[in-house]
Amino acid sequence: MIEPTDDDERTNSLGLFNTAEAYRLSAMALPKIEHRHAEKPRRFLYYHALELYPKALLRQEHSMATVRDKFGHKIKLLVREAETLGLVVSEEDRAVLGLIDDADAMIDSRYIRTGTRALKHPKGK
Repeated sequence: MIEPTDDDERTNSLGLFNTAEAYRLSAMALPKIEHRHAEKPRRFLYYHALELYPKALLRQEHSMATVRDKFGHKIKLLVREAETLGLVVSEEDRAVLGLIDDADAMIDSRYIRTGTRALKHPKGK
């Protein structure tokens, strides 16, 4: 009898990286659509890729349970920990990633929220 593989063992670094790449490439492949909310699916795909890339690096050093429980969907925490493992992040990239985290941009890209809201450039532009 074959023993079932633990989900923690099945979610490895390469799988996370390849999934991040799939989300990024899918975002790039989406056609430009003239519609008020047309950018939401593209943003969601990019945001999710940006979450999975550091998780892929962290998975090399931590169990998936640790990555999930300790860092969750917190982009700034993920990036900070990934930097201790060698990830190089420019200040501009850090500002953009922080904006995604602080503004609940990922949640906004997945769900409908009424009212006005704008993402601001990290340098105020």
